[in-house]
Amino acid sequence: MPSYSPGSAPQRAWRRLACAPIMVAMETDSQVLQRWRDLRAMLIDQLDMFEKGSLVLRSNGVNLSASAIADLKRNILEFDGLIAKGEADA
Repeated sequence: MPSYSPGSAPQRAWRRLACAPIMVAMETDSQVLQRWRDLRAMLIDQLDMFEKGSLVLRSNGVNLSASAIADLKRNILEFDGLIAKGEADA
């Protein structure tokens, strides 16, 4: 796991997500959007680290970073589409 400075945006977002209570009641749309923005920022930060080579994903000695990059980009775009569709339907 990469280390972030305590005051960095990814660290604050991670702390907010990690300390979030288990969902008991439905979150409001604005809470869901804020959680997605926080998670999205962390994912984009990880993409940047993969692309710079400072973060490498290996399994059985094989570098899986290229597929990790592709998966993260695809998942971010898919969820962005779901958020946009939800906002358009609202």
